Amino acid sequence: MARVDLHLHSTASDGQLSPAEVVARAASREVTVVALCDHDTVAGYAEALAAGETCGVRVVLGVELTCWDSGRSVHLLGYGCQPDHPALSSAMAQRTAFRQRHLSRLTARLTELGLPISMEQVAALAGADSIGRPHLAAAMVEAGHVPDVKAAFDQYLRRNRPAYLLPDQELPVREACEAVRAAGGLAVLAHPALDRAWQRLGEYASYLDGLEVYHPAHTPELVRQFSADAVRHNLLLTGGSDNHGPQRPPDIGEVELPAEQWERLAAALSDVGRTDPS
Repeated sequence: MARVDLHLHSTASDGQLSPAEVVARAASREVTVVALCDHDTVAGYAEALAAGETCGVRVVLGVELTCWDSGRSVHLLGYGCQPDHPALSSAMAQRTAFRQRHLSRLTARLTELGLPISMEQVAALAGADSIGRPHLAAAMVEAGHVPDVKAAFDQYLRRNRPAYLLPDQELPVREACEAVRAAGGLAVLAHPALDRAWQRLGEYASYLDGLEVYHPAHTPELVRQFSADAVRHNLLLTGGSDNHGPQRPPDIGEVELPAEQWERLAAALSDVGRTDPS
């Protein structure tokens, strides 16, 4: 029986392991189907796919797009997209530009607070990977402003902390869903409990294909609630560990998508040629 984890991150965005290492770790934990869902990039997909062929792990293309609605972030998972489709590429490029602008504003804010950090320092830590706030937090550690990444977020970067700023540019949820679908993918609302996005599910459902029901932030009660919501709105159920590396639990495969739900999702992908050959 397949063991399925459809929400993993690598060094292509804010994970700790390379795409190949993510797949190898999944194989070592007897996970047979994975999706790399790095933030606003599919740069790690080719490496993950090649590793999957070596390790015997099926790799589904995934991406996690950050959207905004009414001042709150909403995360959208896209599965099975054509990685070079113009609509998806445009959405990812837009998000990258927004993120870099936002990080520039955050570094300026930190400097105002007496914690100088340059964008060059942040970019150097990100390397060729998708730059984000975890790299800014790492730069703060490197500069000696905070003892560790957790302290950077807890003391400065989280909502209601001194350096927190709302983005001044946003990718709307509907626009992101349309980009994923135009690229031949399935649009799935990620971890609805984290973002309180479930409160807007009735609005989003008409342009969604699925709902991430199984997630570390979801209690058994929430899993039951979101499962019922998915059925009511005729949405596929998805799930995964949202693992970012061995030092950031839960580990790969500790939160799984049940096999029967994977079969439904795989069939939906195959119906329109969206899945990778096994």
